[in-house]
Amino acid sequence: MKPIRLILGVLTILALLSGVALADCESECNGPFQTCLNICRQTTKADSPEAAKCVNNCLNGVSGCNRRCESKNKKSENIGDCTVGYLQVADNSVAR
Repeated sequence: MKPIRLILGVLTILALLSGVALADCESECNGPFQTCLNICRQTTKADSPEAAKCVNNCLNGVSGCNRRCESKNKKSENIGDCTVGYLQVADNSVAR
């Protein structure tokens, strides 16, 4: 009975982790944005200046989140390019 529980536990953990690994950075920004919009709808009157300000704050938050995602992607791309460039320079010096 214990090996079956262990196998089921490991499979459950793997299933949970695979869902987390499949989510990309931009899609993780959407959840808090939708929550923010829902809070704005619940706490302010429609078409009021307060509602507009609240929605504007939500938009600023999601755009900042997306910018962080883009910069994170650029950093990871730059690391790869730097390594390739380093290997090319090292290859040229060995060839000489």
